Amino acid sequence: NLIICLTQHSKKILMHKYNINSNKIQVIPTCVDSKKFKYVNKKSSKKDIKIISYIGSTSGAYSIKEIIYS
Repeated sequence: NLIICLTQHSKKILMHKYNINSNKIQVIPTCVDSKKFKYVNKKSSKKDIKIISYIGSTSGAYSIKEIIYS
């Protein structure tokens, strides 16, 4: 059996709290590497439009303010 989690931090918690071997846990990150992808502000000829796509929680560990106000 394999456990899927979304962050390395979650994997560490599972390993230490529940004594699960690291090779039984797979991390599938759900965030972007900001060193590889850059925000591009494109200007429309009609007006400035900013599109924000955010799938996830707006509370907890997410940086929603940084995403909205960037």
